[in-house]
Amino acid sequence: MQVVLFHLMPYADLDLEAGRKNGTVWVNLPNRHFDPVKGHQLYNRYLDELEYGETLGFDAVGVN
Repeated sequence: MQVVLFHLMPYADLDLEAGRKNGTVWVNLPNRHFDPVKGHQLYNRYLDELEYGETLGFDAVGVN
């Protein structure tokens, strides 16, 4: 058996009120709600977590 570390890698700094105004945050949220500095930090954090998965012994990683 192999164990896979899977990560959706979501953008975690969403303005939930903007999502309510647009009906969803999943598909059609305008790019103006994205902060590139926060996105960069978050992406690096996610990559660090996935690399740590190797240290923990996961057989593979999967990302969205």
